[in-house]
Amino acid sequence: MSRYGVDKLMRHVAQDPNTIREFKDHPEEVIRAFELSEAETRALRDLDYVALYASGAHPQLLLRFIMSVWPGDRRALYAAYPSSVAPHGRPDYST
Repeated sequence: MSRYGVDKLMRHVAQDPNTIREFKDHPEEVIRAFELSEAETRALRDLDYVALYASGAHPQLLLRFIMSVWPGDRRALYAAYPSSVAPHGRPDYST
C-alpha cells in the first residue's frame, strides 16, 4: 500500500467540508485523483478502516478521515475503533 498516497488523500478529504461531501457522494471520483492501487481504492471506497490501518495508514489521519466520512453512528465507530485496530499492533512510522 502506498502509505503516502493514502495518507495524502485522507488528509485532503478530512480538512475540507466540500471534499467530505464530494467523497461521501462520489468516492471513486475523489480517489481517482490519486494514484492508488485497486486494494487501496477498495479499502477507501468501502471505508475499511481496519484494512487501511493494517496496511500502514497513519492512525491519526485515518481516524480523522473515517470520522469525517462515516455514514453511520460516529460514537459507535469511535468506541469500536481502538479494539478493531489493536490486533494489528502499532504502525511503523519509518519512511
